[in-house]
Amino acid sequence: MNNDTEINTKIQLSELKVCTDRSLFYLFKMYTEQIHEEQKYDVFKKCVSISILDFKLFKHTGEYYSCFHIRKNKRNTILMDKMKFHILELSKLLKRLEKK
Repeated sequence: MNNDTEINTKIQLSELKVCTDRSLFYLFKMYTEQIHEEQKYDVFKKCVSISILDFKLFKHTGEYYSCFHIRKNKRNTILMDKMKFHILELSKLLKRLEKK
């Protein structure tokens, strides 16, 4: 996207216990593949993971959309803005749309 962001998009139809591990792996891989030996660290682009799931990943909440960053817990300070995870849980979205 505009040569400053790389995106990994996936659709997962069946429940996968290692879904978050897999997303993390592919995002980190996308990030580390941007740099080569003897390059400066300013070459990194933003990397975004978009997961569209046809199952409930977060069973404790009715929210259908989640966005995660790498941040400090207590201060809520973002460490870096180079990595972001977006998760859309379709079954929760459909339930919300049916209520309207």
